[in-house]
Amino acid sequence: MPMLTLLTSRKRTEESKDMTGQDLHVVAGLGPVGRAVIDELVGRSLRVRAVSRHRVAGLPAAVETVETDITDPVAARRAMAGAAVVYHAASAPYHRWPEFLPPLMRGVIAGAA
Repeated sequence: MPMLTLLTSRKRTEESKDMTGQDLHVVAGLGPVGRAVIDELVGRSLRVRAVSRHRVAGLPAAVETVETDITDPVAARRAMAGAAVVYHAASAPYHRWPEFLPPLMRGVIAGAA
């Protein structure tokens, strides 16, 4: 089962807010956990960006989407730029954890830094 990690090391800055003053919440990973987080954030009328390797159908219209490989720290930084909060909900099939989880974590940490 995917684990949700909330990374809040990023200092809130004017860069993390839009013209209405709303902070940007970035959700990395759009499996069941990521979608539940998105639904909760949208339900609270928060500004949300969803980051995933592939285009995902069925997200709320208000959600900004970015397609990228977050195992690439440079791509992850671009995808998460301006975030006040990053929710790490990305995972991999259990049998591929040794291969995929370390680069996923490095990418999300780089993006949240």
